[in-house]
Formats: sequence, C-alpha cells, structure tokens
Amino acid sequence: MDSKVMEAINQRNIEIERLTTLLNSGSLTPKELKKTEKEIAKLEKMNKKSEFWGGVASKTTATGEKLQQTGKAMQKAGLKTTAAVWTPAVYLGYKAVKSVKGRSPESDLVALVKECEEAHAAGKITEEQMKQYIIDFTNNYYRKE
Repeated sequence: MDSKVMEAINQRNIEIERLTTLLNSGSLTPKELKKTEKEIAKLEKMNKKSEFWGGVASKTTATGEKLQQTGKAMQKAGLKTTAAVWTPAVYLGYKAVKSVKGRSPESDLVALVKECEEAHAAGKITEEQMKQYIIDFTNNYYRKE
C-alpha cells in the first residue's frame, strides 16, 4: 500500500486508541459515551475501506506494470519482424519457436513439442494453436539448414 494510506490508517488507529482509553475511563456521560462509540466505529470502518482500496490500487499498479513489460517485449519482437499482428497467442508461438531454434533439428523439435504441451496444459494456447506451431516449425525450420 501507499505510504500516505498507511500513514492515514496509523493516525486513525492512534485516535481509536485515545477514544478507547477515554471510553474505558468511565468519566463520560451516556450521551458522550454513545458519541465516542460511534466515532470509534466510524474510524474502524474508514480503516477497513482504506485497506481494501489501497490493496486494490497496489494490485492494479502491479498488473499495469506487468502489461507494460509484456507490451514492450511484444513491441521489440514486432520491430524485428514486420507485417505480423501480435496477439498474445501468436507472440507465445513466436517465443516458443525462437527459444528452441539453434540446437540440433531433432532436439529443437522435441523441445518445441514439450513447450507447446506445457502451454496447452496451462491453458495458454488451444490444441489447434499447438498443432499450428508444430506444423509451422516442421514446415519452416526443421531440416531447413
């Protein structure tokens, strides 16, 4: 959470402690007692809301940063290859093929199949996409040296 949010929560906690001490002292009239209890409940509710929305803001920021990193990687890949529409599925296929190229053709093919099976099992690609990546690899890279 943001430091300002944490500081506000801490300030309210200090106020809650002060009001609780005042409440337990027994020197309040019934009217003051009720007012103090309402104030404590209000401050606790504000703390809960601040914690919730602070957590949401932190998660949103983290997700935005991850999307930005992915976008930069996709853009970098797009600069190397033109006329390609980079959807996440196409990008995953490109990264899978790129990561296995360079070794012997048989080990490249086995590694590609393994990576495609893992991606399919994880739900990142469909069975049809998996088949297409393997067919593309065999048609364009396997034994083309």
